[in-house]
Amino acid sequence: IKMKQNKCPICGCLLDESNDLRCLRFPICIYQQVTDKTLGNYIMYDLETTGLTNKDHIIEIGAIYVEDNTIVDSFSALCNPGIFITQRIVEITGITNKMLSDKPPEYDVVKQFVEWCNSKETSLAVGQNINSFDNRMLKVATKRFKLNFPFERSLDTLKMAINMKLKEKGLVASNQQSDLGKLYGIEYVAHRAINDVEALYQIFEHLKKDYNGDLPILNIDKK
Repeated sequence: IKMKQNKCPICGCLLDESNDLRCLRFPICIYQQVTDKTLGNYIMYDLETTGLTNKDHIIEIGAIYVEDNTIVDSFSALCNPGIFITQRIVEITGITNKMLSDKPPEYDVVKQFVEWCNSKETSLAVGQNINSFDNRMLKVATKRFKLNFPFERSLDTLKMAINMKLKEKGLVASNQQSDLGKLYGIEYVAHRAINDVEALYQIFEHLKKDYNGDLPILNIDKK
């Protein structure tokens, strides 16, 4: 007797027999259940920029693609924003105007990153403060360059830390990534995109183990 398969709540197609958490039509249909222990595939990324406003530009993108809890690919690139970066940004990121002078323009790198993301079997982005910063800045850039924003859903590790009340419990001085790294004994060179992402992956693995309940995944408003 063949067991009855569950159906996808989005399109009605059967769920994948080898993975009941995912629609058989994935990634055409984006349905993929997430539990507090099983996340599925995702892209974790980090941006370095010329500032914090929507008028600012991207100067570096770092990302990893995680499949079944294993890093299987990465993306890392500096880009020329077409403007001089301030000394304050140089001090924060360690990226200088000289380092960017011969790099590809921002459009080329953003386009390459979008294409890289679209080649992966996921629509989920993970990052630290990703909901307020990285997704916002990437949406501004893709809109500026008339490119499609590559993600449908996001998971913010900052929101996880806040929900876990790590600061209130006295476990961290703040919910910033650097303090989360100290909590879990992870040392890294902060504020370079790929270094931030590789460290955050390790932090995220710890956060997932300690987190109670469903992960705070949000649908992204692409407007």
